[in-house]
Amino acid sequence: MTQLDSLLTGIARKHLGIPTLETRRSDRLDFHDVAVWSVRDALQAAYDAGAQAADHRATELAAVLEHVRATLKLRHLDEASDDEVEEALSMADTAMASVPSVG
Repeated sequence: MTQLDSLLTGIARKHLGIPTLETRRSDRLDFHDVAVWSVRDALQAAYDAGAQAADHRATELAAVLEHVRATLKLRHLDEASDDEVEEALSMADTAMASVPSVG
């Protein structure tokens, strides 16, 4: 089970009273009556989890960019080696590759 599957299953259990999101091929097990306020709470929990993940990722990206900026500033002052510059640029490439493209 992926981390996302675990998160969604946890939200379904907590807010909707649904024990699993796996298809069980039984109407009695696969279809549930749920109060609208429970659906709202589940959607809010999913939104909050996504916002928290985005905030965490933004913090990581900001730290990488700060490292790259500092390394390039040192390079400008001839205090950073080629290896240090390459490492900073590699970190930036890795960080940028993890950012989903928009559009």
